[in-house]
Amino acid sequence: MSTEIICKDCGAIIDVENENYLEIDGEYVCKDCMDDYVQCEECGEWCSIEDVQWVESEDAYICQDCLDSEFTQCEDCGGYHRIDDMYLVTNSYGDDYYICEHCRDYGDYYTCASCGNLFHTDDLRYHEGHDCDYCENCYPYNENIMEYHDFNDWQPYTVENRNESILKGFELEVSGDDCDFVAGTLKDILGDFTVYEEDGSVDGFEIITNPFSRQYWIKNSEKFKEVFKILNKYGYDNCGCGLHVHVNRKQLETDNLFSDDIIDNIILIMETFKEELTKFSRRTQSDLSHWASFLTDDGEELIFEELKKKKSRRGRYCALNITNSNTVEFRIFKGTLDYNELMATLELVDNIVDIARSNKLEGLTWNDIVSFSGSFITDYVNDCNIESDKKLHIIEKEDNCNYQKFKVGDIVTISENYSHIGYNDMKVTSKDKFIIVKISDYDTDQIAVYNPNIWGHNGDLIGDIGKYDGHLWYVDKSYLNHIIEPFKTTKNLNIGDRVLIRDDLLLNKSYGQDTFVSGMVKGEFVNVSTVGSISFRVKETRFNYTPEMCVGKVAHENINI
Repeated sequence: MSTEIICKDCGAIIDVENENYLEIDGEYVCKDCMDDYVQCEECGEWCSIEDVQWVESEDAYICQDCLDSEFTQCEDCGGYHRIDDMYLVTNSYGDDYYICEHCRDYGDYYTCASCGNLFHTDDLRYHEGHDCDYCENCYPYNENIMEYHDFNDWQPYTVENRNESILKGFELEVSGDDCDFVAGTLKDILGDFTVYEEDGSVDGFEIITNPFSRQYWIKNSEKFKEVFKILNKYGYDNCGCGLHVHVNRKQLETDNLFSDDIIDNIILIMETFKEELTKFSRRTQSDLSHWASFLTDDGEELIFEELKKKKSRRGRYCALNITNSNTVEFRIFKGTLDYNELMATLELVDNIVDIARSNKLEGLTWNDIVSFSGSFITDYVNDCNIESDKKLHIIEKEDNCNYQKFKVGDIVTISENYSHIGYNDMKVTSKDKFIIVKISDYDTDQIAVYNPNIWGHNGDLIGDIGKYDGHLWYVDKSYLNHIIEPFKTTKNLNIGDRVLIRDDLLLNKSYGQDTFVSGMVKGEFVNVSTVGSISFRVKETRFNYTPEMCVGKVAHENINI
């Protein structure tokens, strides 16, 4: 006779001898209710599925008791893992939590370079000088050395003399030990005139002056000499370090020249005498090509207009960095711990700037620059045996053209600002701006130009040569290869292309189009719209046609110019 028991969940009678069942803590579960129970992989106990946790890392169900004693939850991904396989993380408040191995390897977690503990990246600080991360407790704060580019409250230092020179300042990188102590010693001498910042390019720090006049430096020269004595006393060196001299950009302007004109003159002087400047700089040619390259190659003819084009395409790592809004930066000089060398460098910069502002460049010699002003520069050049019989010769760009020589589609630049009395604001009259000839009617003495940098600008009319004042430069066609692609037919245009009609672009009558427009006008600019049509305007009316509906050739404008 079989024994019968009762299922604790549903109350069904269980035939012990003939049916499957579970016994859990002295109670029984029938075969129909068994699906609601699973066995803990850790301790083997059967538990209600509602009382266990699926642990993906184990690919198994774990009961709550085992979960509490052997596992913990990753604070990052939320998954459960064995405590022994987890990694302890400390946050900025000193609280600890665990993360799994996957989150450690692929999440934003790193170790402190000093204590070795694991932290989230938000709780670490990068040290520019050491090129590593520290936690808040281990970060080597300096009392006198700021973080890289952490200072911006620059103040001019002058002696209140109306005839003072243009303000300049310099950045001198130095390498050595006990940086914060040495910086503090220098600060005691110079006060707020200099700031000290970390710099990852050297194993030391950077000395940065506020803007100062030549007269201020002369008045305080004994203090500055003492600074160099301190640096040499504590064994500092300048191996691989740089000396960058900044000149106030706004002060360059004269009564006759804009600051940009002075900058062009400075570049022409430096490119003409780059061999002499390389020797003066105390750097090798390879060093300069990496950190402060010149714009031209050896032996290249210096055409003034071509130099001005090149300057606008280069970044900050040039002999003359013009990317800063407030200063121009002479970057070619190697650092020095010799006071006389520093003074010679500052005098050279002053001389180049003053000569550029005088605008007397034709026939300029190296000796003219050296002898222009100052005594330190003369001694330094003689000691370095820097000699030259080279003369600066200005080669202006040829082909200064009257606008009546232009053809529709020619791309030109404005070489001089000009007035247009009696005309609307043409928006294309600024010096060095690119324009495109759109219409040219020599019978009526009219020309229209289009400014591709102004959205929606369809062309302004220049007419009546008596009201035109200024010159346009042709741009060499080879220079335009990256701007205008070869002719394209309307069938291979892309949506969004802006095109210039080179031939009469007629409607394909086979498509049965309206008769309001006989065709597009040569010299028109049109857009391929986002709905797959060519869009153009005739007498203030906009028309849209698919490329297949038109015949003829266009020029595709590849980039803004």
